[in-house]
Amino acid sequence: MSSIERQYRLTDAKLLEHAETIALILPGDILSFHRFNATITTEYPTSIKKAILEVKAIKSDCTIRSEIGESTQQVKTLMRSCHATFKTIRFFVKKRFPNHSHIHQQFGLADFHSIRKHQLKLTLFMELLASTAESRRNELIEAGCPTTEIDHLATLASQLNSANIEQEALKKERLLLTQDRITKLNDLFLRLMNLSKMALIIFKDDPARRATYVMSPNRHKA
Repeated sequence: MSSIERQYRLTDAKLLEHAETIALILPGDILSFHRFNATITTEYPTSIKKAILEVKAIKSDCTIRSEIGESTQQVKTLMRSCHATFKTIRFFVKKRFPNHSHIHQQFGLADFHSIRKHQLKLTLFMELLASTAESRRNELIEAGCPTTEIDHLATLASQLNSANIEQEALKKERLLLTQDRITKLNDLFLRLMNLSKMALIIFKDDPARRATYVMSPNRHKA
């Protein structure tokens, strides 16, 4: 998806602030604008208010970033739990099979270090580890491994997979929301610029009123 760029230079907050000011004062000047341009009717202030509400209805970037942060923290917590559970399983694997390198390979004992910081790789590793531990359940239990630790492997793998999916979904949602917000802000900006250009002519002899509507050149991109 191609990125949509802002058509203005001022901040989103400043644009909304200006828009709310215009929505408030425009009804009192609507006849002046209508005489100059018949397409500017009493519905124009309403359209600006509607555009403002549409922007504000979109989940804020601050909110979505907070949700992503919470999701990321959940992933990190689960990854730490995976690390701890793996160490427990590794202890009992080595205890039960001290001189069986091929069994160590089945459990991925030599692979864990290289994948422990990669979410997707760790998820796949935990799924395989859970399957291998289940196939060796009786032997691990004989070595003293708690059944809860063996059972916990599949649970952790499932939880980490779900957390990864949620995190990626939030990242994609943020991108879509950002593009939607910019699209609506650009539409609002064009409405305001339309009034700004007309105000330069309509209120040429009323500097104070003109200044209320006019958006300076550095507020928009060429």
